[in-house]
Amino acid sequence: MKRRRQRPPRLYPELAKVGGQEDPWTVDVAPAGTGGTDLQNHAMMVPAGNAPHDRCIHIHELMHAMHTRGRADVRAAQLGLRELSLQVCEDYRLGWYAEDMTDIEAVMSGGDPTYVLQASGRAAGVASNFEQALHCMLAFGKAKAARDAYMEAFREVNAPMARELQSSFKGLQRAFRRIKDGRKPTQKDGEKLAALLETYLQAKGEGDEYFSAEGRRDDALEDIMGHDGYDTDYKHKVEEGDDPWGEMEIIRPPLVKNHRGSWARKEKASAEGMGIRYPHRILTDGKPFAVTKRARGGSVLYDISGSMNPDFEKINEALRYAPALSLMMYSGDYNLGKLIVLSRNGRICDLQRAYNEHGLGGNLIDGPALKFLGKQPEPRVWVSDGQVTGKGAFMFTALLAEAKKICKRHRITRVPSYEDATEYFKRRYTK
Repeated sequence: MKRRRQRPPRLYPELAKVGGQEDPWTVDVAPAGTGGTDLQNHAMMVPAGNAPHDRCIHIHELMHAMHTRGRADVRAAQLGLRELSLQVCEDYRLGWYAEDMTDIEAVMSGGDPTYVLQASGRAAGVASNFEQALHCMLAFGKAKAARDAYMEAFREVNAPMARELQSSFKGLQRAFRRIKDGRKPTQKDGEKLAALLETYLQAKGEGDEYFSAEGRRDDALEDIMGHDGYDTDYKHKVEEGDDPWGEMEIIRPPLVKNHRGSWARKEKASAEGMGIRYPHRILTDGKPFAVTKRARGGSVLYDISGSMNPDFEKINEALRYAPALSLMMYSGDYNLGKLIVLSRNGRICDLQRAYNEHGLGGNLIDGPALKFLGKQPEPRVWVSDGQVTGKGAFMFTALLAEAKKICKRHRITRVPSYEDATEYFKRRYTK
């Protein structure tokens, strides 16, 4: 007996309006529970069935065809975001359009996919995969029944992380309501939410202890989500006069010892000069005058955030090649950062003690610290991996651009590691 071939669903009337007669859409059959939309080639794949979950996929892919523009991978590269974050936030945004066409809750509450959602939630909970779970919660969009089924299964196997997941998702919901400001969300609004999501996940990954600390994580999340702090609208905040960088405090620990090498200006005997310094040499080598030669120096600013792994041996090694170096290091946490002056005029503090007492683990003050470096003697070197953040460990593209401008204005050279900084002065001052 021949198996009857499944026919693709009939072409949506709305879909015919999107492409028009000149560029019509094609619709093919996809396996049950899956779907996809190729915006570039006007091709769509959706399940052939008419079960509640199948109808939900039909509507979701239609929303992509009607309201999404541009390829996700290209747009993500332009914005400096991961494609997955951009996709799940776009899925979340489209929920506001899908609810105009159907009762999403009624569609998602019936049918077998609930078991699939529970299995997925349970697997993420067992693996403690916070990022994957948050992505799934956003991808469900306005379908609260689907989120509840997923969260219930997640909570059964990982209750502590489930509380954090629920709180984070609600924080993103509140932030998105502020972004769309009472109107239908645009694709630009979805991109802002994706930038917010990326920033939060990165900040959480760099400081899990801070974000999971009892009584502190919710406050940090509110700041990052823009409740009392910053959202992704950097230009809007700057126009209001709000400084996106953390507040910088300058710390000057006691300079307890002389570092190895001669830091001061060196005097060299010469046969020519302005005043006699060594009269006894008139009868020996004929060089009674002194010529001053400046010591090998410069300024180095070390990023000591958690991603940099401070290496104090390399700092001391750099001093051997440039004894007159002015050394500084900086880090931050929450809204405060500290810049620590390590050496001055040939004396240096206890590096390990200064780090233990004042190191904070984040960035936050890259901009103010670079401006401080710009006032120090040349050559100026910034040791950093280039991960620039502002208040709340929030990353803006504009902050990175500002840091680059400061470096260009003050002739600051960035090197990615402590070892590279040592090599820089070795090449500069050794023949």
